[in-house]
Amino acid sequence: MAASTKAFVDKEEVTDVGRRVVVEQEKVHEICSIKAQKGNPITIEKVVSIYSNHDAGVLEPGEAACALISYLPPLNVMMRTHLLQWASLWEHSDVVLKMKEDEER
Repeated sequence: MAASTKAFVDKEEVTDVGRRVVVEQEKVHEICSIKAQKGNPITIEKVVSIYSNHDAGVLEPGEAACALISYLPPLNVMMRTHLLQWASLWEHSDVVLKMKEDEER
């Protein structure tokens, strides 16, 4: 597994962010500290890549996850691509639910 965390103030990426990774028995989390000012929105963006040794062609899951994270496009580009791919998929798909007349809809 690999992760990338970015912080933005007013949509501009900032690098002056305090970070602390906390490892607990069943979870790992990251605490970020950033100076906030009234009226300036802050966005924290986290992208995670997960591979396992069950993935085809993956010998070292950690290395594969780190490699992927290193060249991923910005989150907004990934989201736009993701939405377009799902829209295309739904254009070629159909879901039909058959219900008895006495069943609620």
